[in-house]
Amino acid sequence: MHELMIRNHPQWNRNQRPPFQIWLGFVVLFSFAILGTATFLISSVQAEDFTEDFDGDQPSWKLQVVEGHLENVIHRRVSSNAFQGTKAEQFQFQVSRGRVSIVLEHKLPVARAIDELKLKLMMKGEANGAKVGMRVVFPRQIDPRDGKQLKTTLHGETYNQSPKWQALSVNLSDKAFQEHLRWLRATLKPTSLELRDSVVDRVTLEMTLDPGTTQLLLDELHFGPIVKPVAVTDA
Repeated sequence: MHELMIRNHPQWNRNQRPPFQIWLGFVVLFSFAILGTATFLISSVQAEDFTEDFDGDQPSWKLQVVEGHLENVIHRRVSSNAFQGTKAEQFQFQVSRGRVSIVLEHKLPVARAIDELKLKLMMKGEANGAKVGMRVVFPRQIDPRDGKQLKTTLHGETYNQSPKWQALSVNLSDKAFQEHLRWLRATLKPTSLELRDSVVDRVTLEMTLDPGTTQLLLDELHFGPIVKPVAVTDA
């Protein structure tokens, strides 16, 4: 009876831990360490960054005229005035009357829309007010307005340092993206939206051109970290 009371005493349980429990604790800690290392390695393999230096010969931006009329457009790669490297992409727009709204867009590696996703683009020109953005696609949702896959643009910084080089950034931070999704749901009411597994696939530049000649240069596009999209099923 006296021995039983001692073994049940709190001080005995604290200081005389059975060997099996000690061994089990080491196993659990070791398992967590292995799992954490594996997760880190998998993330490192799956996530990467994308860079476009625009040093090649062929221009890669696409132009869309939203409103108005362009009299003339010169679009090419030039070897003078590059921000970095040997070349930059140049646009020269000629507007004869009125104002013209345009969108420039460039393909990106399709990336899962995660909080850490960021984009930076260097721009120089005469187009103060140009706004950078990332196009977000929702593969599970049809746009009730046109019956096509739902897409939206998350805008970032605005160019305001003409005629100097300026870095324009946009990021998919949780707060900014969630606010944009709330706006999207309010805009498309009463449709219930399925916005899971969204991806980013384009960088955009939106601007309005005044009458006359407007020139701009684009260089050094950085985008990442890129995590491959989730395969979309009917589930």
